[in-house]
Amino acid sequence: MTIFSSVDEAKSFFWSTDALSCVDTNTSQVQYQLVADGEGNNTMVKKTEAWDTSGIGDTYNTLKTNLINSNNWGITGYTTENSTDHLF
Repeated sequence: MTIFSSVDEAKSFFWSTDALSCVDTNTSQVQYQLVADGEGNNTMVKKTEAWDTSGIGDTYNTLKTNLINSNNWGITGYTTENSTDHLF
């Protein structure tokens, strides 16, 4: 188990530099937040993304798929879950 002291630490633990660049470049808004586990340790990170109507969402999806297919999206295995509790 890894306990994170900052959002940036968690981001670089879970996602590659190319994945983070894809998110930063191809979303109109993104926000991250550390999340505590049942013991109160910041072992997780939450991410909310949004896209405008310019088409960057399509670019994002294409780049993300390419990075996943080349094993260059995630650094550490992780699970995801959808939530309606967004950060913005």
